[in-house]
Formats: sequence, structure tokens, C-alpha cells
Amino acid sequence: MMISFIILLLSIDLFDPLKNLKGASTTVTRAVVLGSVKMATYDESKGAISKILGCKSTDTKVVVIGSIVSSYCLTLACSPIDLVRTR
Repeated sequence: MMISFIILLLSIDLFDPLKNLKGASTTVTRAVVLGSVKMATYDESKGAISKILGCKSTDTKVVVIGSIVSSYCLTLACSPIDLVRTR
């Protein structure tokens, strides 16, 4: 048991410890963009749609249309990041 732990410690690359995190920066960037775009577009679209339709913002129609608008904006914002991440 102790020998396997020592072998594990010796197998860690001491000169480049972050090489196993390759691609983490684009994943973090995507998460930040996704979260900010999702929250902003969903709230704003729900507010605008509820004014246009004359309904409450908790009405089912408003929630569904707001979700569709938000997911369209998410696709536009995250597609370039996904393209970079997969290459």
C-alpha cells in the first residue's frame, strides 16, 4: 500500500502540474458566459413578454416563451466557445 502511494507521488509531473487541466480555461469561460447570459436574458425576456401579453411573469406562457428566448441566446453565446473547446 505504501509502495503504490510512493509510485503515485513519483508519477506526478513536478515541472508541469497543470498539464492535466488542459482545456479547463475554456470550460470555465463557457460556464461564466452561460450563467450570465442565462440569468440576464431569461429575466429580461420574461419582463418584456409579460408587458406585451399583459400577463403576470409567473404565467405559464410567459415562462415557456422566456425559456425559449433564453435558450436561443445561450446557443448564440456558447457555440463559439464550444467550438474552441472541442478543437
